[in-house]
Amino acid sequence: MENENTTNNLNVNTIESTVSTSNGMHSNVNNSSNSHTVTNASQIRVSDTPDETNTAIIEYLDIVKSEYEIERGKKESFENRAGIILALISALFVFAIDKILISDIINLFTVNLTFLVLLKLIFGIFVYLGLAYALIYAFITISARKQDNFNIESIDMLLLSEIRMNALARLILAYKKIILCHREINEKRAKSYKNSLYGSIVSILSIVIYLSLKW
Repeated sequence: MENENTTNNLNVNTIESTVSTSNGMHSNVNNSSNSHTVTNASQIRVSDTPDETNTAIIEYLDIVKSEYEIERGKKESFENRAGIILALISALFVFAIDKILISDIINLFTVNLTFLVLLKLIFGIFVYLGLAYALIYAFITISARKQDNFNIESIDMLLLSEIRMNALARLILAYKKIILCHREINEKRAKSYKNSLYGSIVSILSIVIYLSLKW
């Protein structure tokens, strides 16, 4: 009987040892699997950010920088041309008040209305209307709202320590926003400048026709 009990105890211990060994092996397999999963996930996260050398991001940055300089140049060009228009308007106004008196235009309302008088009256009015129109739009061209610039104050240590790829993408998007703003303002400047130019042309033609009409 004692031998049988001893044999049973040995069998029980052997089974427990086997189970313990099996559990240990499963635990090692699970740990190994988990470590591989974490490693793969880490590799996936790193590979989600492409290397800038494998993309065209540098080329896009060069494009937006070039477009930014073009829009800034347009602004200066419109302001310079508007200054020339203002000088022309000033010269035309000085010439008009000397050669085409406002009192003479008013007197045309008191004389017998003929086709020649009507023409002289119309073009006399157009002289000053054209000058006023050109002057207003020349000032609008110069006094258009201020254009946006890159916010230098936003640069801090957080941005300076940013991943290069992300920083380049952020710069491109910032330039894009600024360029679109500049382009919208420059388009309005172009329209104002054209209107000012048209007003000056109308005034010059009116002066020539008014002085050529004799009655």
